[in-house]
This record gives sequence, C-alpha cells and structure tokens, in this order.
Amino acid sequence: MSFANEVFASGEITITNSASYDDLSIFCQIKSGSVVVVPNSSMSFNESTGKITYIDLGNEASRSIELKVQDFGDLESEIITGSYMKKNANFRYWKLNYDSQTASDHTYLRNFRLYDGVSRGGNAYPSNMTSNNAPSPYSASANYLFNSTYDYFKAFDSSIGTGWWTLGSDTEGKFIIIDLGTAQTINSVLIQFNQSFFAVDKLSVLGSNDASFSSPIAFISSASAPGGTETELLKITIS
Repeated sequence: MSFANEVFASGEITITNSASYDDLSIFCQIKSGSVVVVPNSSMSFNESTGKITYIDLGNEASRSIELKVQDFGDLESEIITGSYMKKNANFRYWKLNYDSQTASDHTYLRNFRLYDGVSRGGNAYPSNMTSNNAPSPYSASANYLFNSTYDYFKAFDSSIGTGWWTLGSDTEGKFIIIDLGTAQTINSVLIQFNQSFFAVDKLSVLGSNDASFSSPIAFISSASAPGGTETELLKITIS
C-alpha cells in the first residue's frame, strides 16, 4: 500500500497491486495507539482504482494502518501495516485556488468561510470583513480584480449578495487568499458560488504559514465542484 506521511483531515490509501485481484474484498482500519479511530466501516473503497479514502478528525498524534485483502474464494492476505502522522491544519494563510474550469467563462464567489469545527461548526474565520484589511487582523487578497465592486473582501462578508467575481477573465488559475493574522486550526470549509456565473471544474483549499505559499499544504485537493458537494470537511453550494 501507499499513503501520505502526513494527514490533516482526509486521507487516501492505495492498494498498489489491486489490478491483480479478480473480486477484491478489503479490511482496513486506523489506530491511535491501541484505539481504533477510523474503523473499517468508515472507509470508502474504489475497486477500479484500488484507493481507500477516509476522514481522520482525531487529535494530533501518530497513527497506524492495518490492511488485509482477499479475493473471494481464495485465502486472505496477511495484515500489512504502515504509519503516518495526523496533524492539525493549523495555518495563518488560506487560499482557494481554481485548478481548472469547464469553459472559457468567469466565476462569481459569494462566500469562502473557514471553521474550526467539523460540519461548519464552531468559530467561523474570518469575522465578516468590511474592507480588504478590516476588521483587524484579517487581510484579503487575490491574483485578479475586475473592479472594486467585486473586491476581495466581499467573499468574506457572509453576504450572498456580494462577492469576488473573475468577470473579464476566462483563464483558469485564479486564487483568493485570506490572512487570518495568526495560525488557526481549520476543520471544515464552506464555499458558495453563483450558479449563473460558475466555470470552476476543480478547486483546492491550501493552508500555509508562508505568505508566498512556497510550502503549502493541500487541505482539500482538486475537489470536484459542479453540482454541489457536502462532507464533514467541505461544503460547496451553487445557488
């Protein structure tokens, strides 16, 4: 199996020889010490790719993976093990990146909100902004601005009537950044788009303690956006 050495919230394990099985059955669980923190029943398995996806929302600590597989009608494998470090997504700078888009068009972002609880619970970050640098210590920026009517901070004011709009540009790779002033542990995200002006196909949410994002961490990487998505970690709405 292969997997990331560090996990912040969601993780993925790949059974690298899954194509050699005809009718694959798996058992996989994750432990913190002797305690099971992600049971087999919480794993999601894609047989065509051999990928196991899961959510680990436990406290920061070392984790151990236990995995065994079986072709139905044949003997099951031995248990193989691995380990990774579950870390808190504790970062000062957060970026919403438009990785790709379905058409030569533009996108209207109504809201980009970060939460320290799962399922958009707990405290919301930032506080509702009134300018690109208020209230203190928050600061909003982006790599594109059509005009001040659609300024950066309007994606952080909790109003669906205002937002950041990439009107006037039909190229992908746009991003918007919020500086929280200090590092905050984030466990879920809400992203709201306008359905009439929506071209994003895939997007990422990145966290970093480096303002240049030279060493970012992908909190949610290349999430499919069309149609709306909701998990404990991510909610995308198009309305």
